Amino acid sequence: MWSAGCILAELLRRRPLFPGRNELDQLLRIVDVCGSIEPDDWPEAAQLPKWGEVRPKSTPSKLLSLFTDHTGDTVELVEGLLQLNPSKRISAKEALDMDWFWSVPLPAKPSELPRYTSSHEYTTKKRKSSAAVPQSSAASASASASAKQRVVGDAATRKK
Repeated sequence: MWSAGCILAELLRRRPLFPGRNELDQLLRIVDVCGSIEPDDWPEAAQLPKWGEVRPKSTPSKLLSLFTDHTGDTVELVEGLLQLNPSKRISAKEALDMDWFWSVPLPAKPSELPRYTSSHEYTTKKRKSSAAVPQSSAASASASASAKQRVVGDAATRKK
C-alpha cells in the first residue's frame, strides 16, 4: 500500500515525491515529508536499520502542504497510504472505501473507456508489414535476380 500511495502522490503532483540520491537521503526525505517517526507511535521503528541516523528532531507531516490544490479527500487517502507505521497504514479495501473514490468525477466504467489499437512494438511492426503492398511475382523475381548479380559481382571484385 505504501507503493500505491507513492505512485498516487507522484501522479497527482506530477513529480517524484521522495527523490533520494541514496538510501539515507531517501529515508530523510520520507521523514521530511511524512513527519518524524515517534517511538510512541511506532515502537518497533527503533529496531530498524539506520534508525539512529534517520531520527531527527520532531518534524510534523508536510503532506497537507504538498496537496493544497487537491481536496481533503485526496489528502486523507494519501495520508492513509503513506502512514509510516505499517500496522496503521490503510488496506486496499479501506482505501477503495474512502471518499476520494466516490467523489466527482467518479471512476469510468470499463465499457465507457476509449479503445486503442495495440501499440506494442512487435504488434505494430507485424501490422505494418502485413499492410505493405506485396510485389508482383515478376517484379519479385527480377529484384531477386539483380540482387544475385550484385553478390556475384562483389565476389568477383574481391578476388581481383
